[in-house]
Amino acid sequence: MYDVIFIGSGHAAWHGAATLALAGKKVVIVEEDLTGGTCTNYGCDAKITLDGPFEFLEGIQNYGDLCVDDIPGIDWKKLMEYKKRETNDLYKQLDSLIESFGIELIKGHGSIVDKNTVRVGNQHLSAEYIVLATGQRNARLDVPGKEYLHDSRDFLNIEETPEHIVFIGAGIISMEFASMVIKLGKSVTVIEYSDSALRQYPAEYVSKLVEKMTAEGVCFRFNESVCQIEKTDKGYTVKAKSGLAVECDYVLDATGRVLY
Repeated sequence: MYDVIFIGSGHAAWHGAATLALAGKKVVIVEEDLTGGTCTNYGCDAKITLDGPFEFLEGIQNYGDLCVDDIPGIDWKKLMEYKKRETNDLYKQLDSLIESFGIELIKGHGSIVDKNTVRVGNQHLSAEYIVLATGQRNARLDVPGKEYLHDSRDFLNIEETPEHIVFIGAGIISMEFASMVIKLGKSVTVIEYSDSALRQYPAEYVSKLVEKMTAEGVCFRFNESVCQIEKTDKGYTVKAKSGLAVECDYVLDATGRVLY
């Protein structure tokens, strides 16, 4: 019998579990994927690791007139190898950290049986409280050809950057990834349903960012509703209700995240 069962091991879960364990509570975390959830393994840490060299490159470019030699480029394959070295074992470190708090960690899919019971395989766990901390998953457009769509998790593990990527959505994920890809000399198109990017941020700053990325070569198509992704001999064609059709090699659905 536990005091608390956490289903999910992301930041919210293991931080809460650690606090309770330090207060003397008997806590267990149930996780079917890698410990640490999306941010640690498939999101924030991986993205920050990849983004670092691009920030450094941008800093050099801001002082381009002062550089004696040509500004260096970035080798994506080497960068991806570096990302793997830095992040692939983070979940193991979290395993050890969680256990150091005296928290039990059980790997498997947790299903709620009743208000005090969770089933993991053939095992039944009981507790006074159950905390659902399963987080969110990437949204997926429900359009013909949706099986050809990729998400942020796919992109963060891509071995080679395609020649032309279409990002559907102009939120944080698209803008961050597009800013990387364009610096690799690839073609980038961002298709957005609304009339602007990053709608949750101040428009005056967003407009400056869009202007900057446009000058770098990113093509923004606002007020466009994607209705189909078609497989072709050369790659894919992303079609919108307006009649817009964009040919590309890779399509990333960055239309947000939703609850499981």
